[in-house]
Parts: sequence; C-alpha cells; structure tokens
Amino acid sequence: MATYRDALELVIRREFGVYGPEKIIDFAAKMGITVGRDGRVIKTPPGRSDRELLVEFMNRLREEFGEVSVISCRVALNSFFMKNGLENPL
Repeated sequence: MATYRDALELVIRREFGVYGPEKIIDFAAKMGITVGRDGRVIKTPPGRSDRELLVEFMNRLREEFGEVSVISCRVALNSFFMKNGLENPL
C-alpha cells in the first residue's frame, strides 16, 4: 500500500533529476529530512507526519526553486494519489 512517504520520495527523486542529488539532499536536510543517494527518506523529524512533510516540502520547493518545479511535481503526484487512493493534501 502506498503512503505519503512514497509520495515524498517520488518528488525527491524527480527533483534529483532536475537539480541533482546533492542540492535536493541539502534542501531536505534543512527541513530535518535525511535522504539517501537513492532518493529514499531515511529519517524524518519526530512528531511530524509524512503528509505534513510532503506539504511543507512542496511549499518550500516553490519558495526555493519556483512555481514550475511545483507544477511538474503536482502532475506526477495527482496521478500517484489517484492510482493509490490517497487524498491529495496539496
């Protein structure tokens, strides 16, 4: 069963291809998210749900890299949410 962590990892891997792993790993670290070189989330801040982190990640992504990055991720996420029966929190 798919989770919001899977959705977050989808966005992270997608942005790896655009901005490079180093930049996105550093970006995630500023939020307290530890990401491996394969795009998997290793550790998240205690007390934060993956859903909350996904929303915050997308908001910060917009602030840091602009609306175009967010739009392309939203297209992929909409498909992911529909396919997996998850509510879209964005």
